[in-house]
Amino acid sequence: MTHQSARPLVIAHRGLCSILPENTVEAVLSSMECADFAELDVMLTKDERVVVFHDDYLSELTNIDSLEQFAERKRIDHDDDGKERNDFWVEDFTLQELELLRVRQRIKPTKRPNIWNWKFGIPTLDELLDRLIEYKKSMVNGRTSGLMI
Repeated sequence: MTHQSARPLVIAHRGLCSILPENTVEAVLSSMECADFAELDVMLTKDERVVVFHDDYLSELTNIDSLEQFAERKRIDHDDDGKERNDFWVEDFTLQELELLRVRQRIKPTKRPNIWNWKFGIPTLDELLDRLIEYKKSMVNGRTSGLMI
């Protein structure tokens, strides 16, 4: 795609994550009202499904610590920054297991609202694309917007 406007492109990093939990369907759809693109992160599950999630570990942004059935799955590994971490790793969970989790806002920056914490799950890329197509069909403002993955 060629950008031929005099104004800069507006890219919503992980959707509208200043308001809603990042990389959720709701954050991405909300960002389409004002951004040219939404930038997303994807991870592969144990059963090779593509989910929209930034971190390769789960405890910072999900309620996984509160689910006793997964307590034994915590293990030490290195995150994508090379730091050793004792956590739950996306690659160790199936899509069906990840669907039990709810997401929240990042702790930092602290100015983000937390009223949407635990209301949304981790979407698959397919789910997000399906919802985005339906959303785009209903848009009346005629804006062109897209995803950066």
